[in-house]
Amino acid sequence: MVNPGKHWEASKKELREVHFTPPDFAPPISLLIYDDKIAICGSQTENFGLVIESELIKQTFNTLFDFFWQITPVAKPNDQ
Repeated sequence: MVNPGKHWEASKKELREVHFTPPDFAPPISLLIYDDKIAICGSQTENFGLVIESELIKQTFNTLFDFFWQITPVAKPNDQ
């Protein structure tokens, strides 16, 4: 399991739950879901950003997020 650093540690005190994807699952882009928009950002080999405003696409990405949230392991908080 990859630990991305203290900044993203699970914390009961800060009400933060963290899930980790398997090490072999590392998409080369970042996705942000907000309002009725999806922001797609790439910076590893190509610098780009794209914002899509669509309620249907946002719902699709929310469904994918919920699916991954359910199947990935929960990190244990360090401040129990």
